[in-house]
Amino acid sequence: MDEGPSGNCGAVNRGNTAPVSLESTIHPVSRWAFIRNGDYYLLYSDEARSMIPVDSDGRALIELMPKGGSLLDWIETAARARAIKPEDSLMLIYPLATAMRRAGLLGFDRAPEPLDWVSKLLTTENKGSVTCYLSLTDACNLSCSYCYNKKERAVSITCGRKPLLDQEICDFIDKLVAARFEYLVFTGGEPMLRKSIFTLGDYAKDRGLGVNLLTNGTIFTKRNAARAAGMFDSITISLDSSYPNEHDALRGRGSWHRVVIGLDELISAGARSIALRSVVTTHNVDNLHLFPGFAYQRWGITHFEPCIYLPNSINQMQDLALLPDVETYRIATERFALELRKIPGAYADNPLKAISYGGRCGMADSIISVSASGDVYPCQALHYDVVQMGNIRYNNIEELFANGQALGIVGSSGLDTPECQKCPFLMLCGGGCRANVYQLYGKLTAYNSAMCPYLKSGAEGQLRRYADYWLGKSCGQAMLDGPYMERDQRRC
Repeated sequence: MDEGPSGNCGAVNRGNTAPVSLESTIHPVSRWAFIRNGDYYLLYSDEARSMIPVDSDGRALIELMPKGGSLLDWIETAARARAIKPEDSLMLIYPLATAMRRAGLLGFDRAPEPLDWVSKLLTTENKGSVTCYLSLTDACNLSCSYCYNKKERAVSITCGRKPLLDQEICDFIDKLVAARFEYLVFTGGEPMLRKSIFTLGDYAKDRGLGVNLLTNGTIFTKRNAARAAGMFDSITISLDSSYPNEHDALRGRGSWHRVVIGLDELISAGARSIALRSVVTTHNVDNLHLFPGFAYQRWGITHFEPCIYLPNSINQMQDLALLPDVETYRIATERFALELRKIPGAYADNPLKAISYGGRCGMADSIISVSASGDVYPCQALHYDVVQMGNIRYNNIEELFANGQALGIVGSSGLDTPECQKCPFLMLCGGGCRANVYQLYGKLTAYNSAMCPYLKSGAEGQLRRYADYWLGKSCGQAMLDGPYMERDQRRC
């Protein structure tokens, strides 16, 4: 705990660091934001990668901080503004400066050192795994209106691109194992349409890979559900709502009932690692909060992956019409989070995970995506010729990753755009998903103006939820105690 100023020395002592003179120049972070959270605010900075709670009085004092001034200047400025004695102002400013310094939001005579605790908790990166998404077929038994790869799959089928043979896939699996990949995800089209899916899954499992399945869930029968339940490490199924009409509106009439029957069969067969992925649109946003309770009561499912609808084109109004307005979306996700807390062991991915990555996207680095004809791309949402990395028939793994580096794909972001540079949430969203940006604007480095308001709202919501989880004490006491570091990192 920092010791307060004693006598007339005019110094603030910070643990085992040298005392700070009142004449020390203040160096706050250059970007921060106040986020309202009930009866207090969160002072957050992605530059510091930290936050502290402050009440309205604390916010007013921070806003009185003189640019380029000293600690004494700040104290005197607050004293004049409030018509109080400097010593009384000191007692207001001191605990605030202490908390800000501990959180890396403020430095004296030098820039503050960033703290990584928030970024570690909010980032979507998963450096512990190297994953390959493998499309087993371009065919699909549904025609979802918002499918991100419908056009590319149709072109592949129309042009007669030769699909991979089972032996070619098995040879590629051997190469993945040799290159120390950890996970293989079967996708499509609809991967369950490939008759050899279980043969290929068995082969990959025998080679030590974790094998996951992304499916629309409409093709499961008692027989194949039993095989799927015993084979796949996880199964992700698309189900948009607990109401048939909301799901069917964009996925096709009768599809909801087919998914529900498929889930019934999987659960009966003993499948336990099932996640439900819901695309949030204007059709289902108002009832989103009812979905976890429905799925838990019927199937005992506790893993949810809500993701906001991604427009395929900035120029097509029918695409944008499916996107809920920001405030409606914010309220829906907050209600969803509240309902989720009522379910034992339930958890959900960040609804904005699909469009944000904290500046650390794994495309062409820890993730690759292979089409049904063997073409390799940086991720499953970037199947475009301009970013094709090669083909598994002709290139080895090392060549594929080298091509990804040469194309400038790895590490590409929107961090350098003027709009992102001044944003206090820059390091949380990293400028947004590059695949979505490319779909909308035709280049990987553009500013994602269409989705920026959603990213900002989502970042604020995440910070509020983390703060609510951590703060089991009064705002003022938490501010004095610092940014709840070690105790709360252990809890999380």
